[in-house]
Amino acid sequence: MNIAICDDEEIYVKRIEEGISRYSNLKKHKCDVTCFNSGKDFIALGESVIKYDLAFVDYSVQGYHFNALRYILKDKMMTKAIEESLDAAVSRIGYEGILIEEDFDEGKVTFAVSNLLYIESIKHWLYFHICDGDDVKEYKVYRTMKSIEDKYIPLKFLEVRKGFLVNMKNVKDVVRCELILINGETIIIPKAKYRMVKESIMAYREGL
Repeated sequence: MNIAICDDEEIYVKRIEEGISRYSNLKKHKCDVTCFNSGKDFIALGESVIKYDLAFVDYSVQGYHFNALRYILKDKMMTKAIEESLDAAVSRIGYEGILIEEDFDEGKVTFAVSNLLYIESIKHWLYFHICDGDDVKEYKVYRTMKSIEDKYIPLKFLEVRKGFLVNMKNVKDVVRCELILINGETIIIPKAKYRMVKESIMAYREGL
């Protein structure tokens, strides 16, 4: 999970970060954390905030208007509350907390499903485009797309055109036969598939 911490008190930023680290080690869920000194700094990211699966923010009461999961008191039970919040987030996010290991040409790589942008097939080589912080790394393996469809389609990946499986979680928008990903990349959609892709993305988001 990609997690943001937004708090103007450094001591609580530290406690939340430590709680997330403890949870990550205990439950074997990969958690990438970014800290912000205030909610304003976080909001200043604009549409880029979509890359975060979960945010711990300052204004908890107003947060319930934005589908907040939990209200965390800054007391001695804070660590337990953090772990319960993360359990609830993992339950809601579902597949995104899953780690997958693939044996690529470059060697074995373990990655979170939520960090995989898309898989592209070129002449029986599969190219996996995986987010690693602010970078996107490419790994390849000599296999057919058909051989992995049963593995990735149930994880909310969509074939937007022949040879392209895209992680719907990482789609920012669908405009004029173009799929726009959260990292700014665009993928051309054939006109014949545009409506299906648009409706599939909408259905996915409604089901969150």
